[in-house]
Amino acid sequence: MAIVELLKNIGFIKLYIVLCFILLLFLFNSKNKNHLLVVSIVSLSVFNEVLNYVLLANKFSVSFNSNIYTVIHNSTWLVILKAIFEKKKLGIILLLYLIFSFTTLLLTSYFIYNFLIFITGALLYCTLFIFLCYEKLLKEEFDFFTSNNFYLVFAPVMFFLGLSLIFGFQNTSLAQIKIFQNFSLYKFITYFVNIIYYTFINLYIYKEYKIRNE
Repeated sequence: MAIVELLKNIGFIKLYIVLCFILLLFLFNSKNKNHLLVVSIVSLSVFNEVLNYVLLANKFSVSFNSNIYTVIHNSTWLVILKAIFEKKKLGIILLLYLIFSFTTLLLTSYFIYNFLIFITGALLYCTLFIFLCYEKLLKEEFDFFTSNNFYLVFAPVMFFLGLSLIFGFQNTSLAQIKIFQNFSLYKFITYFVNIIYYTFINLYIYKEYKIRNE
């Protein structure tokens, strides 16, 4: 019974993140820069979830660490986008995003979660993703869209769009709309985008592992 209660408190998504993390540890290539970046993202997610659990259990705010997590998370995905598409100019965009994020936090507060930082990073990533993929189409580089690199850069797109939709409205009543018994719209979107997000990360690492061992 104690284990069942613990699992209920932890939640499905948190367990899925941990399982993804364990799989990554077994399959990733430590000599591959992109693999290290992906592992760092998932490791950071696990650490942040554990930290949130501890802080909330002791009735502390999680806003400060969540703000820092958001900046690092979004920035790391921009680094991956820069590496996959080999666009050095994206480094300037990354720097501007970092300046914007920390300036925004300094002008507001580290101790209140800043939705604008997440939404800005998310929409920036998705806009760049669409533009760079369109560029690939114009060059008729169709093989890219069936490659492992595409799986990797696509992984956070639904995550960014789904959570931006929730955070953008900042409407509690909208998020709490029941779509099935006690299953809220917020919970549905959160589950959906996280499953896609971590599944594509796992798919990328697994396919890389298979290629490496052929």
